[in-house]
Amino acid sequence: MFYMIHGEWKSVTKISRAKNGCAGNVSFYGNPVYHAWEHGSDDMKFLGRRQEKNLWVFEHLKDVEHADDVHSLMKDWTLFENGWIVAGDQNVNLFYYLCQIGSYGFHRPKALGYLNPHKK
Repeated sequence: MFYMIHGEWKSVTKISRAKNGCAGNVSFYGNPVYHAWEHGSDDMKFLGRRQEKNLWVFEHLKDVEHADDVHSLMKDWTLFENGWIVAGDQNVNLFYYLCQIGSYGFHRPKALGYLNPHKK
């Protein structure tokens, strides 16, 4: 898998579990969230097979008219059978919000409101 960061293409081989401001594991809709990191402790293969993110989005939308907003929010997100990986810097809002980075933790992305609530 390749991603672009700061205008440069990178290859993902190592990943690390995303943590929030209290060092807790980050999940999104029940799936663990990982980020690409060259010093990560987990191998990319751990995530299993790639899943169809577009299908996931449409299954969780309240109204399809907001599909573009949700796709934009999740631009750097890829769904796998064992979790999400966030790689890139084209839209960091959701990742930073979930990880409580800087003041992002105080500002819930508007597009999250377009998804049905997560059922545990």
